[in-house]
Amino acid sequence: MMLTVQLGMVCLIALHFIAKNAVCMSNESSTLNCSHMVTPDITNDTCLNSSIPCCNINTYIKNSSFKSNTTFCFLNGTHIIDLVDYAMLVIENDSNITLIGLGVLVQHSLQEKVTEYNFTPYEDDQNISFLQSTSVIQCKSPFAFIFRNVKNLNLKNMTIQDCGADVTEIIINIQGNESFPIINSIAFLMISITNLMFENISVQNSTGYGFVGINMIGDSHLIGSSFVGNNQHVKNTQLTNYSYNNNFLCSNDPCETPSVIYVTRANDWKIIHPGGNAIFVYDYIANNYQIPSLNIESCLFTLGLDDSIPLSSFNSSSDASLGTTLGTGLGVLMLQESSYSVPININKTVSYRNQAWAGANFYFHEAYERSIIHLWDVKSSRGLSPGNGGGFYYTLDFPELNNTRFVMFDRCIFKPDCSPGNTISLQNVISLRVTESLIFGQIYACCYGSISINNSVFHNVNCNGGIQVSYYNVSLSNSTFNGAGLVSHHSNINVADSTFTNCQSTALTMYFGELWLTGNIYFKNNSASPNGGALSLYLTFITIHAPANITFLNNSALERGGAIFITDDPYDQDCSFTFHDPDGNLSFPGITIFIDYSLAGVAGNVLYGGDIELCTFDCSQVPHYNCGPDYDSKKAIFKATTKIGQHNGNPSAMIGSATTAVYHCVNNIAMLDAPSPISAYPGNKVNISIITVGQLHGASSDVVTYSKCDVISCPNLIINCVVENCTNPSLKATDIQPTNQNCTNYTYLVTANRNKEYSVLLSLVTTTYANMVAFIPYRFVIDITECPFGFKTWSNISMCSADEVLLKYHIDNDVDTATVIRSNTIWIGNSSNNTLAVHSNCPYDYCNPNSITFRVAIEQDSQCNYNRTGVLCGGCKPNMSTVFGSNRCIPCTNDQRLWLLIPFSLMGVVLVMLLFLLNCTVSVGTIHGLVLYANIIAPGIFYRLNFPDPTRVLIFLAWLNFNFGFETCFYNGMNTIVKAWLQFVFPAY
Repeated sequence: MMLTVQLGMVCLIALHFIAKNAVCMSNESSTLNCSHMVTPDITNDTCLNSSIPCCNINTYIKNSSFKSNTTFCFLNGTHIIDLVDYAMLVIENDSNITLIGLGVLVQHSLQEKVTEYNFTPYEDDQNISFLQSTSVIQCKSPFAFIFRNVKNLNLKNMTIQDCGADVTEIIINIQGNESFPIINSIAFLMISITNLMFENISVQNSTGYGFVGINMIGDSHLIGSSFVGNNQHVKNTQLTNYSYNNNFLCSNDPCETPSVIYVTRANDWKIIHPGGNAIFVYDYIANNYQIPSLNIESCLFTLGLDDSIPLSSFNSSSDASLGTTLGTGLGVLMLQESSYSVPININKTVSYRNQAWAGANFYFHEAYERSIIHLWDVKSSRGLSPGNGGGFYYTLDFPELNNTRFVMFDRCIFKPDCSPGNTISLQNVISLRVTESLIFGQIYACCYGSISINNSVFHNVNCNGGIQVSYYNVSLSNSTFNGAGLVSHHSNINVADSTFTNCQSTALTMYFGELWLTGNIYFKNNSASPNGGALSLYLTFITIHAPANITFLNNSALERGGAIFITDDPYDQDCSFTFHDPDGNLSFPGITIFIDYSLAGVAGNVLYGGDIELCTFDCSQVPHYNCGPDYDSKKAIFKATTKIGQHNGNPSAMIGSATTAVYHCVNNIAMLDAPSPISAYPGNKVNISIITVGQLHGASSDVVTYSKCDVISCPNLIINCVVENCTNPSLKATDIQPTNQNCTNYTYLVTANRNKEYSVLLSLVTTTYANMVAFIPYRFVIDITECPFGFKTWSNISMCSADEVLLKYHIDNDVDTATVIRSNTIWIGNSSNNTLAVHSNCPYDYCNPNSITFRVAIEQDSQCNYNRTGVLCGGCKPNMSTVFGSNRCIPCTNDQRLWLLIPFSLMGVVLVMLLFLLNCTVSVGTIHGLVLYANIIAPGIFYRLNFPDPTRVLIFLAWLNFNFGFETCFYNGMNTIVKAWLQFVFPAY
């Protein structure tokens, strides 16, 4: 009573002074039925001469003036709270309380705050604005507004700046507080408020949280309000620095890349300086209270900060509930164990550039699925969450599988969160519905729920764009994935009338599930490494439901399946494809598949895998379908539905699978019949041309190695072959050779110490989905022959090696090609008794002095000069004759024999005259000396001394042997022996 009298006296004393200096009061004050005026003047000088109390806010706080059925009208201006002895205003157990500002609402650009906080500016900052009243409450000392158990609370048209105080003692007295997050400092704390209206309130720069609502009752409305930069002050405090690893961030990311995040390093979940913009906690409500609802419209949550990061990552919902490092834009925790639900409606609201470990922009945590969360016309972008869900994070502790509650996005926009996590993260949400929304980044969802996406667009931002789900049912219709893909684990996917394009990884990847395709679906310009440009399906069944028009255009894979890659269980002998019409019957006319410009680096340009050969049907059982003369049970499904364009590379590689068979090639053409036996000797390298094929005989790449067996019997090529002495398949690096989409040549080294037929089994090493190695045999027969001439087998060696004669003269040789290498005057060949002979001095000009590689058995004449042949190259080849004038063998005729007598007769006369002139008579022995020299010694000089160039002596000796320097044929068929006898004719002169 004394305080009330004092307050009235203070206000009345001020009236006289105010009457002289008063400013005009807004007419709105009369229409609002203000019970109290609040002046920004700490001396109360600006209050008007009025019958209602008019004081500054500090006076009202000190005197606890906020009671039921009161309306406090705040005049235009800045109302300073600077009370060292008062850290909070507590209003409780009252009703019908209104706080309203009479100032003007002014629109501000967010760029102003970005500059104030010294943030990196972005173009988006200019497009975001908020209303700020000129009726401002500014805290110069720590201060919190606490409302508890108040009915019908209205706050309107005010700006609250720099407030916040420690309210721990208040929190710990709330029933169920043990499940609350850690909350220290708060600007506005609402506890058990029935029917809240929070309109056009801007809460800025608070210490800790700007707004916290606990166990709200009835309808809570936040309309046109903004929460800006709350808890940002901690960036100026001295905390432990945590540097970001840039590898965590999206490459070329358009978002902010902070150099430092302020955290506390602790061994537990103790958190220092938690905070953010706004958070609601629902835990306990008495049964007789009104069921709550949360309605947020046209609000802004931006630049909120929680500076602490937990030491463990959020891998489960239980992790996420341990701390407050989440939801710094808007957080809602529904921890109630009772049966009531909290409908949450968020409309025309923006959450932007908030920062928390998880769910920076929007964070929802529900213990039991009892609520419907509906967002429409909401924009969430640039939230920074290294954990997960920077744009939107939802976690559910105890999902009820038969519940039909929803999280719904209608006409929403989610842009990248600039963190290693994802844009939207859903943990155990039962059902998500997305309609007419635009999503950059990725939706991650797990587990046991469903997602329905209609008329929406997903864009990649160089992160993991699209959708990633586990244990979910996903339905897509009339949606586009541009540069974004869909990855599912243990899920069922239904796609209708949608497009997947420009994805730099597989557009749609599924592990263990079912894929339904219907309507007009396009897969265009997708590429993958390693497999499946458009579809990559692992143990997944595909159902195409008529009507369906599916187009695969310009898709590629680095390895297998340019358009489609399918891996099946090798022990499951079912077809992966099923075709249905609306009545559940097979009906191919209603299904069209078109594939073109699809390429794979290894196998299956169009399709790889899929148990195609098992996809058969009985044409007679298909209504209104004419099988036609080209019916093939193993290709009928694809013939009936699929058109493959002309731009898919190698035709034999369009459809492939894991290798099922090996064919041999002749002239680069695959042959389906058994290869002919190959004759080879031990040490010979056999050339084999093969191609590995999969289903429908499509070329497939694999890795081969080989083993060797002796053939006992093989009645059916490979099946039921009886073999012995088999070696295990070799896996040495030198034996493993890859195949490709074309016929590939291989070599096999034949080894045997016996002359008999044996078989070689090429074993194809292929890896299944379970990393099991399978061996596919390919048999070819080798007939062992004797070692080639010049080589022999030794008792301790299983391959042919050089003969002793070659070893004696150190002759280089190659057993694989059965060749030797000779040079200079060495002659190597078959002697007259069919044995190997080596002569170190081939007659002059008979052998080629250069190094020559040849096979002794059939190419020994390759070491001879001038068409010569035989032992020591002493004879001429067939149809060749020796001539006078050189050692060459050339073709000759018999037409020259008569006229050659004339010049040779004249030369004989000239020679006799020369002998008389030189007085070379028989009596003195000169002629005998010349004859001996010309016919005996001269050959020794030629063949032993090997004069390199002709000299006068050699020319004279050549003349004495009828070698006059030009080649002269005597007759066809003249050989070396006849030529030698003719050289002794001259003594007749």
